[in-house]
Amino acid sequence: MRQNTVQPLNLDQDIKSGKIAPIYLISGEETFLVAETVKQLVEHLLEPTTRDFNFDVFDGTQADLREILSAVEVYPTMADRRVVLVNEPTFLSTSSSGKSENSTTDIPNPETAEDENQQTNSPLFTGKPAELSPVQTETTEEFSDLSPSEQFCSWLSEKLPESSVLILACRHKVDARSRIVKEISRQGKHLEFSINDRPTQNDPLFQRVVERLKQADKQISFGTYNIIRQRVGQDAHRVFQELEKAIAYIGEKKRIEEKDIRGLIAETINESIFSLTDAIGRKNVSQALLSLHRLIRGGEAPIKVNALIARQVRLLLQARLLVEERLLQEDAGRSNYQIFNQRVFRPLAEKVSHRLPDNAQLNLLKQNPYAAYKIVQALRFFDQNELENSLAVVLQTDIDLKSSTLPAEQILEELVYDLCRRPSSRRRS
Repeated sequence: MRQNTVQPLNLDQDIKSGKIAPIYLISGEETFLVAETVKQLVEHLLEPTTRDFNFDVFDGTQADLREILSAVEVYPTMADRRVVLVNEPTFLSTSSSGKSENSTTDIPNPETAEDENQQTNSPLFTGKPAELSPVQTETTEEFSDLSPSEQFCSWLSEKLPESSVLILACRHKVDARSRIVKEISRQGKHLEFSINDRPTQNDPLFQRVVERLKQADKQISFGTYNIIRQRVGQDAHRVFQELEKAIAYIGEKKRIEEKDIRGLIAETINESIFSLTDAIGRKNVSQALLSLHRLIRGGEAPIKVNALIARQVRLLLQARLLVEERLLQEDAGRSNYQIFNQRVFRPLAEKVSHRLPDNAQLNLLKQNPYAAYKIVQALRFFDQNELENSLAVVLQTDIDLKSSTLPAEQILEELVYDLCRRPSSRRRS
């Protein structure tokens, strides 16, 4: 059965046109988008003046399912509908008889969280939770001997109340193949927000960014957005924090450019490594040493810096071998990022990523596409023999760092000099 999903940005349009589902399941590891979507739903479904009378919030790890279903059956007060929100409903799992292993905290509230720690521990809505009371309805008593998941499936098979909307919010991925999730999809909507390490222009987080910038009369390209992702990692909450800074930073300008992000968000260790290997490839000793010292001054341990250089050389060697096998065109890095991601990286990853190391950190085709793009761009500076020799030198440096009495910084400087001095048979372009 095909999953009945809806794009979050269409929720407003769907609700205004009367396309309101009786039940919404919103799940995924991308908790920022889960929280934002729940917030969007509640704001659209309830009038502020009557919200306190028609909005119940349950902790799904504690509340009895019969209490939840009873709340859904209650008729709204002075409004067209009522909303029941259940955070971390354990009854979605067929083996659930207690707390879910993924339900240690509530879904974060992006509005009220002032810092990362508060965001992790804050409930989605801080209003008064639903009061638990003795179950009055006969409907739920009829299947009291069933497991919670069986009870819920039985309830779903009946005609659901037209005047209530049930929202189930999970800060983890759910099994879309399970009977209970399929039934939810049949009766309502299921939205899954997984953390995407290979974002595209259809990435829900990118769509949220575009929507936010429209409100501020600003624009951003996908490539610039991806630089933000590169510099802040998988933390969607911080993506929006930095976005707000960028909006203020560019002032009257209409478009956020790459140079704005690079000037605003501190360079990550991965980008420093890119700068270092790029300088080595160009045989630019002064720039390579500058990148090396930036890493060391940033607090990175010398052994770790050397390991990062070794990892980068391995990834370059993998790309070079893919070129030698004619699986990758050497000039693929000359195309723009969007074309590279869609026409080169994604098809290649699906085809041959299993041939490279299982460890995602050491597999070129399991990297973020932008990181792989930077690797391929640097290929023109390295041939296979040079990369193999460089890898041997880097591995010897690891031994020296662990056994020599020389200062670690001096050993790494000598490594950079050595790599930059090595001749290459490749013609620079």
